[in-house]
Amino acid sequence: MRLYSAEILEHSKQQCGEGNLTDATHELLQHNPICGDRVRWQLKCDSQGLRIHHQSKGCALCKASASILYQHLNGLDAVQMNEQIQQFRQDLEQILQGKTLLEEHPARVFMGLSSSPSRKICVWLPWDTLSKLLLQIH
Repeated sequence: MRLYSAEILEHSKQQCGEGNLTDATHELLQHNPICGDRVRWQLKCDSQGLRIHHQSKGCALCKASASILYQHLNGLDAVQMNEQIQQFRQDLEQILQGKTLLEEHPARVFMGLSSSPSRKICVWLPWDTLSKLLLQIH
């Protein structure tokens, strides 16, 4: 499987959830100084639940990962988000070990990482940033 699949390229061009959440209650920016990837998650926590948005700059893997995260986690509660983030981490490790994931796993689109394990940080950065942001609401 190629590192930059058509789905990754499409997500990096048309990022789901990309934009500014003007009434955000929490915000966190992280970056990778080695490659320049930057991800800022904004979160609104209120009586209606959680809403998230991001601004992602950098490589196609990082931007696609943030978009896929948004698609799969937006609208979940904090506990569900954390569970999904941990599952994604485990799935990335499975990919790096050369194992194939089932279709429903969000990490499946990154199966090409097995040929370029150093790019894991590009994919993981959006998920790690949201994970740390969720710690602020507890």
